[in-house]
Amino acid sequence: MADDLERAMADIGDKWKERSEDRNISSIRNRETVETGFEKEIFEIGNDKLKEEKKRMQNIIMAMILVISVLQGVGIYFGMNIEKDVKNADIGNSRIEEEIGKAIIEKETEEKNTEIRDSERKDKDSEEQKIQLNIEEDKEKIIKVEIETVPKDSTIIIEGMGQVCSVTPCIVEMEAGRQYEIEANNSGNEQRISFTPTENNRELEIKLVRKTRKNIKKNKSVNEVKKDNEDGLKIPNVFKIQ
Repeated sequence: MADDLERAMADIGDKWKERSEDRNISSIRNRETVETGFEKEIFEIGNDKLKEEKKRMQNIIMAMILVISVLQGVGIYFGMNIEKDVKNADIGNSRIEEEIGKAIIEKETEEKNTEIRDSERKDKDSEEQKIQLNIEEDKEKIIKVEIETVPKDSTIIIEGMGQVCSVTPCIVEMEAGRQYEIEANNSGNEQRISFTPTENNRELEIKLVRKTRKNIKKNKSVNEVKKDNEDGLKIPNVFKIQ
């Protein structure tokens, strides 16, 4: 009885042991299954993320390639334009430098011409001043003028001074630079001239001409004719001034 009981207890223990082992094996399998499924899920998730990341990186790389291509194209375009602009700028600078050079040359030429004109003007003014000073100095000087006549032994009358010589040749003192009206007479011969004495003009020769009715008519002033008419003197037509 006791043996049967022990065997029964042993059988129960073995069954519990087997069930326990089966449960352990089942648990282990379930755990392995769960772990395998989890690992698989994790792997799939990681693989998807890896694919997405790879795709994203590919897109980024393509975008970078596109940007680099665009930048290269822009760089080439602007490089060509810059080169063109540089050439145009060089041409423009050359033209500007040429214009500046022309302007400088024109200015220098104008300045030289102005200097020449100013110098010529100063020289002319200086010369005119010298001439004026000489004239003024001559005016202040008293010059002795030697008067000769043809024929000789003539009387000399100077307007404003009266008769200055009874016979010629004679010497008369005159103011330099002043104009004188001089009349010479000699036995029916006469001559009237204007004379301005200077340092270099000190000698005067007067050639007289024969006095005729025509000369008398010419020499007679209008005032004298008027005076004759006022006195009631009848003047022949031949002597009247027309």
